[in-house]
Amino acid sequence: MTFNGDPETISRSFNLAVCPRRAYYVRKRKTANGAYLIHLSELFQIDDLGEVIWSLCDGETPVADMIGRVRQSFPQTEGIELLQYVASSLLFMARNGLLEPWWPLTLPPAIESATFDKPLAALMQEFHKDKSTPWDQPLTRAVSEKVQIRFFRICYESYWAAVSDKRHAMNELTFRNVWAEKVVLTKDAAVQAWANEFGLQRWYFKPQENRIVMSLGKSVYEGDVDHRL
Repeated sequence: MTFNGDPETISRSFNLAVCPRRAYYVRKRKTANGAYLIHLSELFQIDDLGEVIWSLCDGETPVADMIGRVRQSFPQTEGIELLQYVASSLLFMARNGLLEPWWPLTLPPAIESATFDKPLAALMQEFHKDKSTPWDQPLTRAVSEKVQIRFFRICYESYWAAVSDKRHAMNELTFRNVWAEKVVLTKDAAVQAWANEFGLQRWYFKPQENRIVMSLGKSVYEGDVDHRL
């Protein structure tokens, strides 16, 4: 899965301090014939060393540290050869869409505050576990606003993870506004679109614990509504 090139030229092709991250939509599969990375309809076979490199593309490990950790698994490999292999493999993955682009991909800071939005509340109510009682009815306005912020933050995180080109992703405030507009235009269509896009099944708020619980697809998210990161 590598390509040939001068080691010095390859090593200058990216910053050794960068932390490569596996693309969200790429999956690894192991078969009797070896390991593969799957991107849409394309298959890329990787060897044992390639598997180690792929496992280290967690968005937290700098390339410089990656080289050192790969050396521990393959001590017999010469230093310059190892540098060339790691660098060329990462560039190959990046060029084939297997890694996120090289620019910083940290989730944008959460919005500090947002007024309570009735259209968004209407959308939330459609998925609330107890539709007979509006989720915000027994809560103070301040608490209702925090619950709404946290609800949409969790959904925004799901949206952000799915966007392939983060440069063109909406920020969180725009994300909220877009969905509020959709609910105003046609509530039923917006509710269906929300269910399809996020796989939201149900959610509820635990006032005594100040915690929100959401089921999105196969994942369950639970957290304090005061935690906005």
